[in-house]
Amino acid sequence: MKLSRNVLVGSLATAGMVLGALAPALTAQAATTSGTVDPSTGKVSGTVDSETGKYKTSATDSLPDGGLAIAYDDGTTDTIGEASAQSNANVKVVDGLLVLDQVPDFGFGTAAMGSTVDLNNNKYNDQATDSENASAVKVIESRSGQPGFTLNASMSLFTDGSTAAGKAFTMTLNPVGLTNDEGANVANEGASLKTEEAPITASATAAPQTVIDLASGTYKAGSINATYSTPDSASLKLVDGTNGSTSSDAKDAAVKSYNSTITWTLAAKPTKTGTTTAPDAG
Repeated sequence: MKLSRNVLVGSLATAGMVLGALAPALTAQAATTSGTVDPSTGKVSGTVDSETGKYKTSATDSLPDGGLAIAYDDGTTDTIGEASAQSNANVKVVDGLLVLDQVPDFGFGTAAMGSTVDLNNNKYNDQATDSENASAVKVIESRSGQPGFTLNASMSLFTDGSTAAGKAFTMTLNPVGLTNDEGANVANEGASLKTEEAPITASATAAPQTVIDLASGTYKAGSINATYSTPDSASLKLVDGTNGSTSSDAKDAAVKSYNSTITWTLAAKPTKTGTTTAPDAG
């Protein structure tokens, strides 16, 4: 199984989507209040329930619609009132699947042609379809035995929105730890697992670079995150690999914003392996 994600790099960039069924819709219920507001005077009052000794509760409009969930206290007796409101908890569960859940944005700020700059931020306003301005690439592994996977990345030429030829800048992703959502390394035992160093040159034809390559049984199931958020986690070399240009004459001075599209490709290693027998010729 192979999954691909295209991500905008606006200084570079990102995306996320989870595979799975949507959670069923819940029936909205109104909040309750033990204080009643008089619409003409604004005065609040409550009615004591003779059986419980507390102020009676009644339905009110939902909080987003202007409802007030009042826990009423008249300030003169020890009689108390209660209020309630409902919110929602939800989760999308995947089972037996390998999922590319999120990919990161890379912003390198402002730099001179010919220089190499470190990561500045993980934000870009003009986001790609899958972009979330995130700092981590996230894979969810829910297959039995964790049979392994690879994650590769490639980039299109950097363009400034004009018809000029794109720039073949090189973004290097440095090794970072592979952690779960609690921050612990996902290694089953032994040395901590990390991403590969990945120098990715923007190109229409260059082969993708390997970012993660995990073997069967070496890692734990669940979320696997590689976070690129610190300046030393990624860099961009602003040398056009196509023609080697590094700078322009003063007469050609300009300020331009360049963007590239990153394609992230997640490939599952098979849960079962074996040989395929060719059919008889005869």
